[in-house]
Amino acid sequence: MSTVNDDWFGIRRLPNLQRTAAVILILIQNFCLATLIQPCPLPVTALALAGWFAPQFRLQIRVPALMVGLSIMAFYLYRSRFVIHDFSAKGFIGTEGAYEIACACITMQLAMLFLKSYSYRLPIWFLAISSIGIVLSEDVRVSTNDRATIVSINMIYLACWVFFAASSRVRVLQKNGHHEGWLRFCLIGIVLTTSLYTSQRVSNLFQKYGNQLERFVSNLLFSKDQFNTSQGFSGTGGLSDVSSIRQFGNRDIALTIRSTDRPDYLRGIVFDYFRGNRWHMTGEKRPIIPSVGRGSNDADENGSQQQFLIAKNTSQQSKEMVIDVLEKQIRGNCFMPLNTYQLTCHSLLIYMSTGGTIRRDSENSRATYTIHTGTLPKVPWNEINPIYLQVPDEISPYVEDLANAIGKPHRTSTAKINAVTEFLQNEFKYSIEHDLIAEVDRLDHFLMKRMPAHCEYFATSAVILLRLQGIPARYVTGFVVSNQNQINGEWIVRNEDAHAWAEAYDVEEQCWKTVEATPGNGIPISSQSGFFEAWKDAITIQFRRLLNELSSADFWNQMILLLRTTSVIVGISVLFILALGIGWKRYSPSFNLLRDAHPLAKERLRMDHVLKRHGFSRRISESVLTFATRIEKERNLTTSQDLATWYRDYASLRFNCDSSPGETDLHDLQLRRKNLAAKTKGLS
Repeated sequence: MSTVNDDWFGIRRLPNLQRTAAVILILIQNFCLATLIQPCPLPVTALALAGWFAPQFRLQIRVPALMVGLSIMAFYLYRSRFVIHDFSAKGFIGTEGAYEIACACITMQLAMLFLKSYSYRLPIWFLAISSIGIVLSEDVRVSTNDRATIVSINMIYLACWVFFAASSRVRVLQKNGHHEGWLRFCLIGIVLTTSLYTSQRVSNLFQKYGNQLERFVSNLLFSKDQFNTSQGFSGTGGLSDVSSIRQFGNRDIALTIRSTDRPDYLRGIVFDYFRGNRWHMTGEKRPIIPSVGRGSNDADENGSQQQFLIAKNTSQQSKEMVIDVLEKQIRGNCFMPLNTYQLTCHSLLIYMSTGGTIRRDSENSRATYTIHTGTLPKVPWNEINPIYLQVPDEISPYVEDLANAIGKPHRTSTAKINAVTEFLQNEFKYSIEHDLIAEVDRLDHFLMKRMPAHCEYFATSAVILLRLQGIPARYVTGFVVSNQNQINGEWIVRNEDAHAWAEAYDVEEQCWKTVEATPGNGIPISSQSGFFEAWKDAITIQFRRLLNELSSADFWNQMILLLRTTSVIVGISVLFILALGIGWKRYSPSFNLLRDAHPLAKERLRMDHVLKRHGFSRRISESVLTFATRIEKERNLTTSQDLATWYRDYASLRFNCDSSPGETDLHDLQLRRKNLAAKTKGLS
């Protein structure tokens, strides 16, 4: 029996339970994705509802499912490579890669609703695609209000998931007679109850072990190096991101710095808002155009360097640092010290966050940039962003009392900053391998139990304790530079040098200062490299610089410009040669004579040209027979007798009035001319 209804306007047959469950699954994924990044959900909703009744309204097409799937994958691979999305990320779930995969899963599910081959029953692997989509479309670690909504959505999703799987079987409850209705009702009740309970338990487990699952999924979907170098330098920062880079990252070189002095702390990202065990960046990034100076009026597509003034320098002394970013994943971040006032790079436009960090276009920027440092810039109190005093709403009274106890004996902000630093460094121990249990608030657990932890906990604790005392503070991730290559003299920054620290506002001095609250053994320190390892690093640095130069957009723009210029020159040269050849053919007397001559005369002119190359030219007043006699007497030609005979035969054919030459005579004369031209040589 056909599944397509013949009645176009009236729907006498509703879609089956499996297709209904599939549509609900798609709508749930779309709702979660809309909650995360706030797009317009109307198109997906409309397509899902249209796909629900696609068999009834003859909206399905005959296209191979494999071809559709490959086309969708190719499209989203292209988007993930070239399209930049702007939305607020929440850990891995909110990254651009997760967004593209979730959109691809939803698109593939929508496409299956409109395929003719799936008009009666959707494939069981529809659930696998849906499961990937729902994992990447939601995050139960959001705020407390949203968490209940997401958990409820999960319960509905798993119930529909089970209904889809149950209705995928062909021979379920077909021959049960009058007991069919009761059995179906009982099974639906059991499935619904089990699904709701299971979904609630799964959501709670994900809430508890979210960070571990996030790290595991990221290692599966992306390479280990890419995950380690990107976490902690994106839009959000968890309490295990930087330590993951140090613990699981390799010793690959991320940056190199050419500087006479040790750079120390290089800021990558500054976070200002703490919620749910994660740091977030708020505020809009401010675009900065090149300042007046070198290259500012030469902004073009050829990658000329531009100078950007990012702060005021009140000191007469300035130090220069040339930084090479060797890791492609972090090329968009400009790592620089706190006292940087000028940046020189190949970007036409840069963006500054509210915390003073710089972001540039990683696709169209070269890996090298130059910075100038001076004194710490002065910031008046009235220019301090109130977000730097934000504390979580669920902060415990213990932490508030602890902050008051630390800061009460001190009156100045400098003394309070030092007191918080000494408290964390002296009362706690550092451990990169120790992972705290997933409590509701890990910061409270860390401060109350005084458990060993890594740098993220110390930096976060310092920020919160200072904010509770009324001192503006912020959370910073970046690198600590401590190793110098003894071969080329450059400072080397490896992935294992990633670090998190705090910055606090000194009210008395009116400037931001670096606050290092991590115990000494948790700060990346200098390690002496062996002679062979130093040579290996020096060679690796030069090789990766070459690769970065070859992969940069500026290099290929220059190559394209060179190819365009070369193509224009070659094209003009070819046109000139063609014009010259056409002009010579049209206006050359010898060519015109050859073109208009008798066929036999053409052969004689060609033979004259052969002899002319050997130094024998027929005089204007000399007849053909006279010229043949002169050639016959010539001793410097190897074929003088044959040449004289050829000219006499030519004269006999050309000037014989009794008969006209035929095609055979002309062909024989032409063949003899070619043979003589090949054999004739001059004798010295």
